Amino acid sequence: MYLDIDTFQTLAAIVEEGSFAKAAERLGQSQSSVSYKIKQLERFLGTPVFDRSAYRAVLTDSGNVIYREGKKLLQQMLHIETLAQRYRSGWELRLDVVMDGALPMEPMLKALKILEQEQLATVIQLHIEHLAGVQRRFEQTTAAIMLTKEFALSPDLSTAPLPPIVNLLVTSREHPLSTMKTVSRAQLQTFVELTVHDSLQQTQSDYFSGTPMFGGERVYFLSNFQQKRKALLTGLGFGWIPSYMIEKELASGQLVTVDYRGDHKFQFTPQLVWRRPQEKGPVTRRLLGLLREEYQYS
Repeated sequence: MYLDIDTFQTLAAIVEEGSFAKAAERLGQSQSSVSYKIKQLERFLGTPVFDRSAYRAVLTDSGNVIYREGKKLLQQMLHIETLAQRYRSGWELRLDVVMDGALPMEPMLKALKILEQEQLATVIQLHIEHLAGVQRRFEQTTAAIMLTKEFALSPDLSTAPLPPIVNLLVTSREHPLSTMKTVSRAQLQTFVELTVHDSLQQTQSDYFSGTPMFGGERVYFLSNFQQKRKALLTGLGFGWIPSYMIEKELASGQLVTVDYRGDHKFQFTPQLVWRRPQEKGPVTRRLLGLLREEYQYS
């Protein structure tokens, strides 16, 4: 004999129904067949599974352990059958999502949490990139969805605008720029500029179009906006950063805006992008819908 799923299904039926007779009725088998399977199991394991000394057979201590482990096996088999059914129905095996690090992360995480709670069969991978690196990753991984500030539009892509993001030119309240009025480009060039490096690593343009780097000799390229925020707080230099990332610091006065020629902000509208052939996948459609909701797109 060898252990099989049928044996554990029989064991589970006896425990859950409370008797060999009811288990046999549930399984559509004879009571003698059910009893034979359990005896074969006990012989194979070399230990009694049921204590038959009383009127009603009950699990022994070892039988209880075997029953619990068998239930895990049955649940895993059911999970595999569910996965197979979903794949046959067209569910995606894998879904890659690429996101620009300048965008708010919380709505994305909420959407992914909902998908996780729904126990979908699809493996979802989230990639965080910056500037041109976003589209590069999108193309290299054949990702289905991209959230980005800029991209090269092509006929196979669909897009929808996300809520605008305001960017501020800021520095620490301890920095000399914090008290200067109507700062010129030449004046900014005398200080350290902080910027997030394009993850494509092929250019040294500033992260935002329309806001080129100020051309100073001292520029520190950081890997992400979390590092940039910390660098700004230390008073190391100045730089552009999305306003939602520094709300507390602005309110407390730790960071202040830089008066660059009478202005200190600009706004851009990020885009939700997806491949048209892949929008037919149920998980892709579900995630697109959740992202629209979480980012308050209408």
